Order: sequence, then structure tokens, then C-alpha cells
Amino acid sequence: MSLLQMSFSGAVMILAVIIIRALAINRLPKKTFMILWGIVLLRLLVPFSIPSALSVYSLAERGQDPLAQAAYTEQGIDNNSDPDGIHMNQKDRTNSTRMAISQGGGKEASDEGQTSRPVLKTDSDIIFWVIWMIGFAACALYFVVSYLRFWFRFQTSFPVENAFVQRWLQEQSCQYPKPILSDQNKAASVLKWLGAHRRRPCVRQSDRISTPLTYGVLHPVILMPKGTDWEDVRHLQYVLTHEYVHICRYDALTKLLVICALCVHWFNPMVWIMWLLFSRDVEISCDESVVRRMGESSRSAYALMLIRMEAARSGVAPLCSGLLSKIGKNAMEERITAIMKTKKKSALAVAAAAILVISVTTAFATSAADNKNTDKKEKTVSIPDTDLTEQEYEMLLALKFDGYEEMSISAYRDKVWKETDTEQYHDVINRFFQDEAIYAKYGTMKGTDSNETYDFLYNVLEPILSGRQSVGFNGGAVTDFASASDNATLEYTGTLTILDADVLTVGEYISARHMIGKEMGNALRDLSVSELRDEERMKIYIDELILNITMTVSSDQMHVDIEYIYVPLNGVSVDEMGDSEKERRDEWEKLMAPYVPFGLTYEYDWDTDDYKMFFNGKEVRGIYDEEENVWISEHAGIGENIYAADAVELFVVYENHRIAGLREATAQEAAEITSRRQAVTDEYKNNAFQEIRRTTPATEEDYRSLFTLKTPDYRQRSIADFNMEFLDWCNENYEQMDRIGDDRGWEDYRVALTDEERSFVELTTWFSGMENGEYVRSLKKSEPQQDICINIHLSGKEEYAQGGYGTAWCSLDYGFSYHIADREKVTIGERDGQIGKMVREIQDYWESSDIDEILQMTESDMLEWLHSIAAKYSSRNVTITILDDQTGFECMDERGI
Repeated sequence: MSLLQMSFSGAVMILAVIIIRALAINRLPKKTFMILWGIVLLRLLVPFSIPSALSVYSLAERGQDPLAQAAYTEQGIDNNSDPDGIHMNQKDRTNSTRMAISQGGGKEASDEGQTSRPVLKTDSDIIFWVIWMIGFAACALYFVVSYLRFWFRFQTSFPVENAFVQRWLQEQSCQYPKPILSDQNKAASVLKWLGAHRRRPCVRQSDRISTPLTYGVLHPVILMPKGTDWEDVRHLQYVLTHEYVHICRYDALTKLLVICALCVHWFNPMVWIMWLLFSRDVEISCDESVVRRMGESSRSAYALMLIRMEAARSGVAPLCSGLLSKIGKNAMEERITAIMKTKKKSALAVAAAAILVISVTTAFATSAADNKNTDKKEKTVSIPDTDLTEQEYEMLLALKFDGYEEMSISAYRDKVWKETDTEQYHDVINRFFQDEAIYAKYGTMKGTDSNETYDFLYNVLEPILSGRQSVGFNGGAVTDFASASDNATLEYTGTLTILDADVLTVGEYISARHMIGKEMGNALRDLSVSELRDEERMKIYIDELILNITMTVSSDQMHVDIEYIYVPLNGVSVDEMGDSEKERRDEWEKLMAPYVPFGLTYEYDWDTDDYKMFFNGKEVRGIYDEEENVWISEHAGIGENIYAADAVELFVVYENHRIAGLREATAQEAAEITSRRQAVTDEYKNNAFQEIRRTTPATEEDYRSLFTLKTPDYRQRSIADFNMEFLDWCNENYEQMDRIGDDRGWEDYRVALTDEERSFVELTTWFSGMENGEYVRSLKKSEPQQDICINIHLSGKEEYAQGGYGTAWCSLDYGFSYHIADREKVTIGERDGQIGKMVREIQDYWESSDIDEILQMTESDMLEWLHSIAAKYSSRNVTITILDDQTGFECMDERGI
């Protein structure tokens, strides 16, 4: 059973005990509740249970869909029938399954063949266990520190020298059960040993407590307050007897077990309630034992003693038992009531208690009965609308071996082939993967059980069983804007290629599929309307997402290729825009409000993602408000097709400092404004195109020549080996390398490249090219080879103030070097993976962060963050170092100045 299942079962049983306790606390022997709490403890601490047809869980499972019962697992992954949004078509599944059957099968299913299935290791699992460990450690630390604090306090106590107490101690002994042994000599030996080692308590007193208590298991101590009236023999007898009952019943040890359960299930509020009620019932049961020992006539005097001690109560250690262990007023009333209602045990009460304990244990402490043991006929019942029986279906699920995720792909495949090497298994596998009824049924089922079973059967078992090196998959994502004429859609197809089946584990393969499905399935989430409508912008975004997925998933053991089609969003109403679009609309309405009464109109233009203004049937380029010193315009520059040919500039007319109307700019005013716009345009062009490309773009023949170096195992090759081959190629194809290098620098690829090919150009050849340059330099100058230094410029971020005056901006240039420990041993894949991931994380943070967030950082903050990212992706083989003297971070907020 999992921890959550144990906790849930325990909570159900605690609730049952609470109800019984509320109804019968004063009608049954108090030991009944101690037994019930003991059974609850077993349920909370023992990770297995006995199946029973009379269990409440057996009743709850009746009526479930047989297919869902067969697919029962302890924990699911997602809430969709296919957890990753990754699908295989029916034809591919059928063909690959036939291939698998021709290569191997499995043994006949038996009752032992069905195994429990491990929980998938997801991020949510890791987060749960981290939180649980923190809570467990905090609870355990609290109780340990609390006990030690009181234990050290109790060490200052001293023995009690009192004649009555000494005489009382001589008379008492915890009774041990007589051993049931046929050999009387052995029995006598055991009794003699117990007599020599019985737990004789000692009585001590302390000025650091106000009420009596007991602590210790092997060497119990009854601790009395220093102010005890030693002459009140009757009072002493009640107190000592009460504490002695705690010792004989090992209540300190029982409390330790309850605290263990509390620490393990700290997140379960029902366990905390159990701790409170258990503490009460320990005292109530102890009170009952004292009254029975002292006689029913002692009830009033004993209750009066408790009332007198209530005024002097104080907190006690968590593993101590006492007359007043942190009980409140209601608890005290409960104890007094229980004492006054204590009667002699009747046969009826004892029988009722025994029946109650057995009933509760059977109903709540057991698990659901295994269907295969309760009704053998169910094994042959067919699954509705399919050609399979439940037994045959379970034969497939039995292939989910314990620990299969830790096995390598080849080891798991070999084991499956061996286990299924029977005619019966061949027939079952053939019919299952060709049965579209089951495949369609999973497409409509919801719930974590069906999700995980589907994932195992169709995304794990089928592809691995087929023996194919490359596994195809597809999926998609779509927005859900109600008013859109066309919602944005992303459809993708991919191939996951297994490069080393002897090393790659099934768990790593599963995690890769889940990661791809999750990232691609969530690709359109949290994007604004304007972003979803911009096809070019989305292409860049999706390309970067796929590159990140490729770099994360791809390794020496597997590689992924993903292709996609994106259809942009169109026709969304303003009401369905995101918060940023709504804020922009509200700001624009507020800005236009003073001028609308004088004939100005405006509308949102979907094609340009801008607001357009109109006055007297003409488009307005800008409004100049001299009184407010504001110039309102969507574009400060001049560009082709930005405005209509007859677009005008407007000036605001004032009378007595109040807006009286709008007028078109005179020819001279319009010329001056046009001149200003042209200056802005020229400045932008000068800054944006101050460099001119030196070469013509590379051709397909150029790239085809380069990719002869991109062999299937190039990532596994050492850096020294690959660099030598690359240097030879560059010497023979200098002009081709020059053109490809310019393509990379300008990000101007005129040839369609896959993500893997582009990564080869942008990472592998870039790093190896610089390393070869340093190698040649070191040979010419007879100097040791130096580490490579790289400088990267990130595009500046800028935000204009409302109204167009003042901007906030920031820019970042950073330099880093990397050191290869041994070029003969470190592989190309290791180098490219570490450095590439670092560069990508820095770029992703820069591009996704809001400018106001970055403005809060100082240059030292930025350097500290860059150093942490470099350290994150460094290893003993590849060490990355940020160069402080080559890193520049500048920012300025001039909005509102």
C-alpha cells in the first residue's frame, strides 16, 4: 500500500472509532477503545493489509467497470486518456505488433503472473516526498526536543524517603503471564528470570512539576511534585496506583507508537484528532482500572482528587503519562463522568465489546478482496465490445514487471519476448493491438487508472515490443476562445530514436515521451491574443521551444526530431482578450476620451495589432496636444503601408484652457512632423543595419558537404577526434564554411534545416571552429592552448511610457570561457549539451522576464546570477566561467521624467 492509501484507510477507521466513542464511551469497557486505537495504529504503520470480502472497500469496488479494475494502479499521471497528447495510428500499431510477435512472445499467464506496478516518477511525486520529508522531520524534531527538554529537567529530581511509599513499592509488581510450556523446569526458569528483571518503578520528587507523572519504559519512574502531602495516605494511594497502572500497561511505549504514526501522517488532520482522543482514552482507561482495583466506593474520592489537581496542572513531556496530561476542561468533565459511571464488567458488555472490535477490524482494517479469489468465473468474462476476456487482458498488464522502469530498453524487451514466448500470448497480443474497440474505448475513458494503463500498453509496451529503433508519435494543442473564427492550433509529429538500447532505461524513455507531450501540449498556454495571432512570432517561439526540448531530451542514448504546423488565432472579441490586451484597451479608451466628443474615432486593427484613428473620413497619424505637451501616435516613424496615403496629423484646439475642437495640421506643421518621423526611421535603420553581410547565403550543396561530418555517432566521439576531422574539412572547404558561418551569425538560413542539423551548425561547428582556431594559433606561436572565450549580445529590452515620452530600457552583454579537462575523453555531446543549455537558460530568462523585474537588479546581482547558471552546468569535464570584465549590464528607467 502507498503512504496515501494507508493514511486514507487510517482516516476512515479513525472516523469510525470517533463515532463509536461518541455513542458508547460510557457503555463499554474502556479497554475496548484502547484496542480499537491499537488497530488504527496498525493500519497507519503497517504497509499491507489482509483482503476481506466483508471490507467496506470490497463493497465500494462493486459495480466498477471491469476494464478499470484490471487497470488498477496506485497512482496516475494525468487527467486525459493519453497523458502526453502523443498518439500512434492504428496501422502503425498493428504493423509494429506483428513484427514484435515474429521476434518473441511470452509465457502463459498465471495467477502469479500479475504483478503490482510501480508508480511513475513524476515531478509532482518528487515535490510530494520533499514536502513530506520536511513535515516528518519537523514533527519528529519537535517531539524529540520536547522529550529531551523534560528529561533533562527530570534529572534534577531526588528519591522519595517515605515509609508508606517504600512499603507500597514492595507490595507492587507488574504481573507477567505464565509461559505455556510443557516442560515445568523451563517454565520455572522463565518465571525466575522475569522475577529478577521485572520493571520495578522508583518514586522520585521534583520542584519542576505540579502534577504527578510517569516516564521511562525499561526503568520507569513515578515523579511526584515536591509539594506533595506525604501524610495524606489515601491521596497517595490513588496517585501511585494510577501511575503504576500506566507502567504495567506500557502506556509510554504505546504513546511512542502513536507519535511515530503522527510524524508519518502529519498531513492528515484525522491523525491529529486521534492523538488527542487517544491521550484522553489512555487516562480514562487507566481511571477505570484504578476504580476497579480500589473498589466502586472509591469513585467519588478519586474524582474529587482529580478536580483538586486540575487547578495545579502543567504541561508534560509527550512520552510521559500522568493524571493530567494536557487535558482541557471538556476532557476533565469526560473523565469525571466516566469515573462516576464505572460499573462491574457484565458478560453482555464484554461480549458487545468483543463483537464491536471484531466488526470494526473486519470492516475497516482490511482491504478489498481480490476478485480473482472471490469469483473464478470473472476470469473468463469477456470485456464488453471487445474480443478479449479479462484473463487475457490481465496477461498484458502482467508484463508491467516490478522495477521495469529501471531496466534498460533491450533488457526489458528481451524479458517480454521471453515471457510471451507461447502460442497463447502470441494470439492475445495479436488480437489486442488489432482490436480498435479497446483503443477507441481508451479514447473516451477518463481517470488516472485508464491513463496510466493506456500509456503503458500503447506508448511503452507496443513500441518497445516491436523492436523498432525509431518510434513515431503525434499530438497537438488548441486554444478555446469562444468567439474566434479560427482558434490557434498546433499539430506536431515527431520521432524518438533510441541510439543505445543497452544503456537507455525504460523510465528515461517514458520521461522523455511525457516531457515532449507536456511541453508541446502546453505550448499555447498563457500566451496573449496578439502573440497567438502573430504567425511569424509564434514560429520563432515554437522553434525555440522545440530546440529546448531537443537539447533536453537528446543524449548519447536517444534523440528526438519534431516537426509542426501552426495555424494562428483569428477573430477574437475584445472581451476574450487577456489581461494585458484589456489593460491596453482601457488605457487607449482613457487616452482618447477627451477627443472623441469632437469627431475623433478609433478602432483596433487585427492585421497590424494596432489602434487606428480617424477624423473627417481620413486616417490620423498622430494627435499633438500642445496644452498637455502630449503627442499620441502608434508609430513614431515612417514605413511602407503603415498609414494611408492621405493620412493627416491633428492639433488640439483650446479655448480658456479647455478643449474646443480638433484641426488638421497645416502644410508646414505636417512637413515638420514628417521630418521628425523620418529622423526616427533613419536612426532605426542606421542602428539596425550598420553591418552588411560579407557573403552570399550558403547553398544546399554547402550544407550537404558539412553534414558528412554529422555521422550517427558524432555526439559520442571525443572532441579531439571530431575537431581534427572538422579542421580537415574546413581546410578543403574554406568558402563553404565562410558562407555557413555567416548564415549562423546573421541567423539567415536560406536552406530548410531540421532542429538537429541547426543545432549541429549553431553549437557543434561553432565551438569546434573556435577550438581549432586556438589550436592553430598555439602551434604557430609554440604556446599552450588557451581556453575559448565567447561573447554574447542579447537584444535590448525597451518600454515606452504612456503617451510616448520617456522610456525604460536595459541591455546585457556577457562573456564566458570554458575549459575541457581532457579533449581525448570528453565527448562532443557532453560539451554541446552543457554549454548549450547554459546559453539557452540565460536567453530564455532574458526574453521572458518583464522589464520591471530586470530593472530591480544591479550589475552585481546580474553577475551573481550569471555565475550561478555557469556553475549549474559545469562539471569536472567541462568547466564554464563567466568573465566579469567582459560582461556589461546597463539599465535605465526614464519613464515619467
